[in-house]
Amino acid sequence: MIPSQEAQRQRAASLASIDLSASARALEDALSENGLRTEPYRPYLEQLRKLGEHAEPITLESAAPYLPAGLLDNSLRRTPDGNYVAAIAFYTANPDAHEAIPEAVLDSWRGRYGPFVEFSFDKINRDLQSQVLHDSRQALLWTAAAIVLIVYLTFRNWRITLLVLMPIVFAIVVTFGLLQLAGHHFSFMSVTAIPLIIGIGIDNGIHLVRRYLESSPNSILDVAKASGAALIQSNLTTIIGFGALLASTFPPLAEMGLVTSLGVALTLAGGLWLIPGVILIGGEKQASPALTRL
Repeated sequence: MIPSQEAQRQRAASLASIDLSASARALEDALSENGLRTEPYRPYLEQLRKLGEHAEPITLESAAPYLPAGLLDNSLRRTPDGNYVAAIAFYTANPDAHEAIPEAVLDSWRGRYGPFVEFSFDKINRDLQSQVLHDSRQALLWTAAAIVLIVYLTFRNWRITLLVLMPIVFAIVVTFGLLQLAGHHFSFMSVTAIPLIIGIGIDNGIHLVRRYLESSPNSILDVAKASGAALIQSNLTTIIGFGALLASTFPPLAEMGLVTSLGVALTLAGGLWLIPGVILIGGEKQASPALTRL
């Protein structure tokens, strides 16, 4: 709004060869010779004379009388080191833009006008999404590593571990695949649902395989029939609990409910279909001894 003192000195230096006091006198004489009153022009004439006297650079304080009332009090503050802090509002030209002011534009402004802090709903929203994504990725890695370790320590066999984990991989891939095919637009909350799917859905595989090992030589189909009702009922309560989030008016929370409930339902389906199917394809007579050598 007001050039820096250095900029004002540089501009004044370029006008040093002009006698502004003489210009003020010439203007005043011209007005009188043409029969015009000089009183209405007196402020401009005085300003020319001051400029000719090498007046001090204009500051916000000296310019305050010429600024809108309350501007300095509401939007500007002078810091103890002599600098100023200003609050400036800026708006996007496109009200439907996904990102109000792109980061590239903000960076170009910082390069031209110096550093500044952006504070807006759009900024808060971007920072929140970035933080949630970062934390969700970390939670996903820690959850996946811990679940794999627990399952392996439970069965002490990598083949059984992969068998137990198979419904989880199936559920995650199919969940995101179905939503993508349905044209769903994923937000940052979709990643948050993956650790929930892993932590909740792993119970089905562990329960089925453990029951199968303990009830040998019973068929895996008998185990699935005996445990199926209990698994369906326990998973159904979880699905309903997360499904209730679909009624939320906050879209990211509703999306977390959608992804989690669908993912848990598919882990149940994967546990009841994939695990028995893999064991039957491998042949129960051949698979059973391998599963029991723990």
